[in-house]
Amino acid sequence: MKNIYLLLILTSPFFVFSQVSGPEIFAEYSVFYNSDLKSSVNHKITAGSELFSFKYLCPEIEIAYTFGAHENSKIPFTSFAFGFSPKLILQEEKSRWVFIPKYHLGKITAENFDTNNNITTYKDKINFWSFAIGLEIKSNHNVSNREKWGVYLIYNGFNARPTMNKINFEQLKINNTQSIGLSFRISTNFKRVDKEYPE
Repeated sequence: MKNIYLLLILTSPFFVFSQVSGPEIFAEYSVFYNSDLKSSVNHKITAGSELFSFKYLCPEIEIAYTFGAHENSKIPFTSFAFGFSPKLILQEEKSRWVFIPKYHLGKITAENFDTNNNITTYKDKINFWSFAIGLEIKSNHNVSNREKWGVYLIYNGFNARPTMNKINFEQLKINNTQSIGLSFRISTNFKRVDKEYPE
């Protein structure tokens, strides 16, 4: 009996790792709607990696650049933030539905011009959550790497209001910049494929 337990302990890592998919890298573009921002949208460009995929879990990390402006003033803002997510697979067949709760940590910069056209810059730390649900579809082409396309509906908790209000000389009303948006992603792994992806 002890020999059986020992065999299970020794072989379990091979069983687990045989079900683990390797890392993927991705690039993503997001656009968010907010009625208080210029042109009603702000934008985010992201690069990141899905570290591995095991059953219903595929954690990922990212770095993102976000930019936008207030609708009624010349107060643009930009931010760089790191993101961390467990990323959960809700359903997987030929494509997969995913839920992505993500925590972001970074810095925001806002700028404004006074009546003498002097620029004031203010930097602040930010942290917030975003929540996305989306569909990811695997490419079925005979290419060197497996590609995957994704589209997501996102609630973005990013709020530039506190930083923008600190340099708001005209005391305009700036509401929360939390927003709803769409995101589009392409990702690829490093595994060589010599034939089409199996259906």
